[in-house]
Amino acid sequence: MQRRELLRIVGNAAVAVTAGGCSGNRSAYRMFSSAEAETLAALVNQIIPDDQTPGAVWANVLRFLDRQIAHAYGNHRETYRLGLAALERSAQSVYQRRFAALDFLEQEALVERMETGNLPADLWSELRPQEFFRILRTHTMQGFYGDPRHGGNRDLVSWRMLGVPYPPVRGRDDYRFPKHPAPSQAHPFPAEQRL
Repeated sequence: MQRRELLRIVGNAAVAVTAGGCSGNRSAYRMFSSAEAETLAALVNQIIPDDQTPGAVWANVLRFLDRQIAHAYGNHRETYRLGLAALERSAQSVYQRRFAALDFLEQEALVERMETGNLPADLWSELRPQEFFRILRTHTMQGFYGDPRHGGNRDLVSWRMLGVPYPPVRGRDDYRFPKHPAPSQAHPFPAEQRL
């Protein structure tokens, strides 16, 4: 291969990479398009809204979800894609608007219907709405209450709200637990709430 041929190939590759990055479909997220991120932000805001303390959006739960789905929660990629698309179809069907464009109470009503499975089955043919809500709620809680090193809980917002000191001592319990917990204390969450 001659030098001119190599320069032509490298030049064409650079143009192709630059053109691909200017498609207008760029997103600040690894796993979500801009539209998906907008819908997901509205959803996590429904699960943990702002009140006396900042909610899930401010606490970077969306960033947490993006990071985790890119890595540790990779098995849920398709669940999020299908669930967000089905939610958008449901919002269009019920309100003739995108989910993120609905007011807070309309979003809340749609999320409640998603939680109970009271949405048109033909719009949720690939995924049950209750299943998507359960996974989303669990991941949102993990992002809001978890360690900030995973991308969420910005400025320790949930730990401050709960009065949890920082930094927590890792690898050591300061509490005294009984040697054999009662069966009802074996796990703090019922099996159906665990991932």
